[in-house]
Amino acid sequence: IDPEVLHLLECCDWNWEVRNCTHDEDIVVVCKQTPVWEGSVNGSVRLNPRVGQYSSSGTVEVMVYSEWGSVCSKKFGQMEADTICYQLGYTNAKSYGITTVKPPSDTKIWVEDAQCSKWEKCFTQCYPCPPSSDGVKGCTHDQDVYVSCEHNVNETLQDL
Repeated sequence: IDPEVLHLLECCDWNWEVRNCTHDEDIVVVCKQTPVWEGSVNGSVRLNPRVGQYSSSGTVEVMVYSEWGSVCSKKFGQMEADTICYQLGYTNAKSYGITTVKPPSDTKIWVEDAQCSKWEKCFTQCYPCPPSSDGVKGCTHDQDVYVSCEHNVNETLQDL
């Protein structure tokens, strides 16, 4: 699997020529949960449930300076939650808020003041890089963000 591929539609170089296929051969792929990825690609995002390997909801974590860290709730809203879910292959965020599950005390906070203008493909387009490898200082883990993603099959089929 290519770690640079962040969405199922990026896996193939689609050629939309007419094919000798019928609608009897149509398929739909629906991912209801994503693995809690342990990769090390900067800009990666995951939902960490703190329990189990798979989740469609959890504390939002981003990879910066090759280290996972949390996201602060300052300026965080529906657009930011939707962008995170979109990056993970979902259609939208069902809910978001402040997490009740705190990370280990040495976990850095990488993002504050995230602002997405529309559904960007990647959450990294919504915030500036942290000024140092120490993380941001204007937030505490009491402000860490939780997101729950969903997959709207009807919306996906309309996009095809």
